[in-house]
Amino acid sequence: MSRQLKECLQAIGLDTDENRVIYNITHDSRECDKNSIYAGERYKEDALARKAYVVEEKYLGELLCFFYDDPSAHYFVIGVTGTNGKTSVTHFLKQMLTMLGYRCIRLGTQVNEFEDKHVESDNTTMNVMENLKVFLKHRDQIDCIIMEVSSHAIEENRLAFIRFDRIIYTNITPEHLDYHLTFTHYQYSKFKLRFYLKQEGKILLHYDQLNLHRMFQFERERVIPYGIKGRFQLKAGNTTLNECRFSVREYDFVANLAGEHTIMNLGAVLACLESMNIDLKKCVPLISLLKPVEGRMEIFELDSRSIVIDYAHTPDSLAVVASFLKKHVQKRLICVFGCGGERDQKKRAPMAQIAASLCDIVIVTEDNSRNEPFEKIVKDMELERFHNVIVIEKRAEAVHKAFILSQLNDIILLAGKGNEQFLIAKGVKTPYNDKACICQCERG
Repeated sequence: MSRQLKECLQAIGLDTDENRVIYNITHDSRECDKNSIYAGERYKEDALARKAYVVEEKYLGELLCFFYDDPSAHYFVIGVTGTNGKTSVTHFLKQMLTMLGYRCIRLGTQVNEFEDKHVESDNTTMNVMENLKVFLKHRDQIDCIIMEVSSHAIEENRLAFIRFDRIIYTNITPEHLDYHLTFTHYQYSKFKLRFYLKQEGKILLHYDQLNLHRMFQFERERVIPYGIKGRFQLKAGNTTLNECRFSVREYDFVANLAGEHTIMNLGAVLACLESMNIDLKKCVPLISLLKPVEGRMEIFELDSRSIVIDYAHTPDSLAVVASFLKKHVQKRLICVFGCGGERDQKKRAPMAQIAASLCDIVIVTEDNSRNEPFEKIVKDMELERFHNVIVIEKRAEAVHKAFILSQLNDIILLAGKGNEQFLIAKGVKTPYNDKACICQCERG
């Protein structure tokens, strides 16, 4: 594909007398030559040395849309953002849409799911050029692209060329304050996602979350509120460790999934499907076929104990999961969790408070301490306040201890890692998985 430099610049309101054919638009100076346009500031000098034409980074999205014939226009694009719930909502959406006959791709935390393969991903949202490759490669092969969207991605312009048909807001609670510094900045970073809506796009918003109500000041006409109080109203029924029941409109739904928060995630999915003119009646039998997401309220039985693995790594998500399990445990709730190093320090003490108050036994352990001393992380948790907390640095040892301490009809909650396949400690990344570890305990 090629364009004249002059027509590329005219597309963004600039002009030139220079005659040059452009084969490449990028913000990676290493990909530049005299037939490239580099959009950025950081490596501007390197791009110029490689003879590229240089413009400001703010033009990257418009240039990519023009040069590649608006990649988003060839798909129905759904973006899901929020502090918690992104992975579950995108997984459930992909499953439902696939069962309804759509050809889908899911881009998100840990893995990108294509129709026939899974590819590991380091970030919740890939960088702009990686996203572009996906959008260009699957044109005319895929109907729908479903993406998790992080606040980092919004701030770092990773979405540049992407335009969404639907944006789903699950919730916003304090998180990533090491990056955003204040909750207000984090909140407005999330709200900036609305600038990436297509002209006829809609926003699905969890109306029970007060922190999301400010969105109505910006996009009231395009917002569809869902929730217990939303216009798309859910009525929660009974929940167990293996099943949740709820109703929407005149339809009753049963999902073989756990957690009251799961009902809200499914509400987001159904609200999105209805906004796509999909009859909810068709969705009733499909909801019962949904499979749980690995590492998200994943429950299994081991030697008459219920083991729950969940990615909960924020105060809000840990409180939601532990509160739910507390309602259903027959005897004791044992929690293994930690806090990440070189990340938001302000959430450490609140997470310890939540775990100690809701659980009978708490084992504090490592959870990607990175280059920060584990002792410093533990000190920030202020554990001296509690009588039911044990500290065991090595996570495998902590999981094993939880298994040893547990008794018949106890629940063991392994929080924070989900289905991650590694641990980062003292700067070293080593293979580790909570489920594999607890299964090893049983064999051992």
